[in-house]
Amino acid sequence: MSQPTDLQIRELASSRPALRAEVRSSLQQHRGKPVFLLEDPIQGRFFRVGPREQAFIQRLDGVSTVSSVVASLAATEREHALTEQECLAIVRWLAEAGLLVSTGTQAAQSAAERARRIWAPEQLASRVFFLRVPLGNPDRLLGFLVRWMGWTLSWPALVVWGMVVVWGAGVVATESGRFLGAARQQVTA
Repeated sequence: MSQPTDLQIRELASSRPALRAEVRSSLQQHRGKPVFLLEDPIQGRFFRVGPREQAFIQRLDGVSTVSSVVASLAATEREHALTEQECLAIVRWLAEAGLLVSTGTQAAQSAAERARRIWAPEQLASRVFFLRVPLGNPDRLLGFLVRWMGWTLSWPALVVWGMVVVWGAGVVATESGRFLGAARQQVTA
């Protein structure tokens, strides 16, 4: 992969990107730490970012340049602020994921490229044969199930399950004549 030139970096730093209006952000917990989930309902994709990255992303308003957002973050966040290189990498990632809207010809070119990709023959076939229906965000239901049913995936539950399987195998072994007779009746009937 080729390294970006200084001109590309300067152009990116002076761009005025904004998150698309339909992209939603929600705060969640992942392994005990706060994370933000970016949901793109149009593409049906989800992205997880940290609080520092979210602070940067939510300031991308389409009016401020990337450089000015980096400077304002550095002034307010101080030691927790992202570096300019990290911010530029985030902007590149957001653009590649199709989550940004930008001003000028770059936005028109990226929209045309996105439309070209959507209607490409290999993409069209997958859209016809594999229909995606957004059914919602299952996090609330899964959180409830983990809270109330998580014990079923613990070591004590595994031991109890093993004992039940051994007991069942013992019952089948001791009553094998009866089981085999019933099986023969089912086959001949």
